[in-house]
Amino acid sequence: MIVWINGSFGVGKTQTAYELKRRLSKAHLFDPEKIGYRIQKDVPEEAQLEDFQDYPIWRTYIVELLTHIELQGHKGVTIVPMTITNELYYTETIETLKERGIDVLPISLIASKATIQQRLKKRGDGPKTWNWHQIDRCVEAMERLPAHRINTAGIDVQEVTEKIAAIANLKLAKRRSRWLYSLWIQLRHARF
Repeated sequence: MIVWINGSFGVGKTQTAYELKRRLSKAHLFDPEKIGYRIQKDVPEEAQLEDFQDYPIWRTYIVELLTHIELQGHKGVTIVPMTITNELYYTETIETLKERGIDVLPISLIASKATIQQRLKKRGDGPKTWNWHQIDRCVEAMERLPAHRINTAGIDVQEVTEKIAAIANLKLAKRRSRWLYSLWIQLRHARF
């Protein structure tokens, strides 16, 4: 099974994905951003696109690699934290995986624009950053694209993780203190 965690930048996808992985046995975290950044590094600057999702090869590679993981006997849950707002790209990734017979559970983490702005500021993304300028299109897309929606406003990562587990019928390990783990995730994914 693939649990695809979609949502606006700053809504809590990465924190939730790592917490879900931590509390599931045999879970695998698959980060499509790493592939996107690799593509951007390999394309000469004058030929680069603004968003790596605009490269058809990115979408193809994600689908092929996830298909391989799921059809080659991975016994646990594959967790994919990735924002997709473009309906065509959603179809080319998530819907294509479903058409191949792969069990994909799309989850959209949602929150108000003000909540997302507050979270972005907390992690150092202010009004002049690319992430900040994507809020409106992300909030709108999360309401439009087909998925289970979880409003993350006023609840912590543990509760979001438990809501995903309930939707997916997954058994989680017990809660444990996670403040140091959470800090490590934030530092590891900081964009400097």
